[in-house]
Amino acid sequence: MKKGALTIFRIVLLMMIPMLYSLLFIGSMMDPYGKIDNLPVAVVKVRSNSKEDIIHRTFMQKNLFSYHELSKKNAESKLKNGEVYGIIEFKQLTNRSQKGETEIYLTTAEGANYAVSKIITAAMERFTVKANQLVNQKEPGTTVRFVHKEAYPIKNNGEGMAPYFFALTLFVGAIATNSVAAVHFNKLKSKFKDYWRNVFFFPLIFIVGEVIFMTGMDYYLLGFGKEHIGILFCLLLFIAITYYSIVAAVNRLFPGTGGLIVLVLTMLQTSSSAGSYAIYLSNPIFQEINKFIPMTYSVMSLRKILSLDNLNIRRELIVLIIFLMVSQVIIYLSFTIHHKKKRSSIEVND
Repeated sequence: MKKGALTIFRIVLLMMIPMLYSLLFIGSMMDPYGKIDNLPVAVVKVRSNSKEDIIHRTFMQKNLFSYHELSKKNAESKLKNGEVYGIIEFKQLTNRSQKGETEIYLTTAEGANYAVSKIITAAMERFTVKANQLVNQKEPGTTVRFVHKEAYPIKNNGEGMAPYFFALTLFVGAIATNSVAAVHFNKLKSKFKDYWRNVFFFPLIFIVGEVIFMTGMDYYLLGFGKEHIGILFCLLLFIAITYYSIVAAVNRLFPGTGGLIVLVLTMLQTSSSAGSYAIYLSNPIFQEINKFIPMTYSVMSLRKILSLDNLNIRRELIVLIIFLMVSQVIIYLSFTIHHKKKRSSIEVND
């Protein structure tokens, strides 16, 4: 009875996979442009009652974005860490030739998210037009000028998406490696250390090879990681090992169903890891999922190194280490629950 119910569950889950994938992926990107007021943007503080303060207050009342009023230094630090997607300053120009002009100075980071940088820039250009209409009503002849600076430029959308695709392909590589390992390293072992070697250690040969090929080809053919190639390789290797540990753990703990569970996990990661759009443009449910999936931290760490010239990835590494440790515990549990029991039953029959 129990075995029959499990078989039915597997069949139903298998039939639901296309539906789940379409719902998750489309749902995560249903209306990104309708949620730009959720995007965190730093606004540099201005002097009260100054001319630029009028534009500043008007801007804050519009609620275009999720504002964080900060000093310029703190704003630049958060932009480099990918915590905000732009810095907005309001400046009163004092040069004689430009006297009476107010400047809206926008700094964005394409490296943090290429699409979001374009969205913020377009929104600020529209606001500048409205700001000019406002100041001209109060002080004819006064103008508001929009200036845009790109702090972390990238060449194109492909380069901007590279951190996401690197993380995704490593997870796919982990799934493929596990499929091979399940065939070639499946001998029953009575000791955990021998079991662990078969399940986890020996398959790492393939993982290392995958990372060498990926890093090398992307470096020589696409030019990625030229400034920090050694650090990038080590990070990609650690991410790949963590992914493989997770995939192996799930497949060993849930034999027969683990592959489907990993597939669902892949869907959750592709829809909720903020690869294409910022997670703030997704529905709240995907924003919550984002916090608990390993690809979120893989994408962010890769984005910092590849696109933001930022080597401060300690937070992301700590979270990935936790995922690695938990998955290793699960591998041990799979040995005690399934493998040891199977070994004992074979010995009894003999």
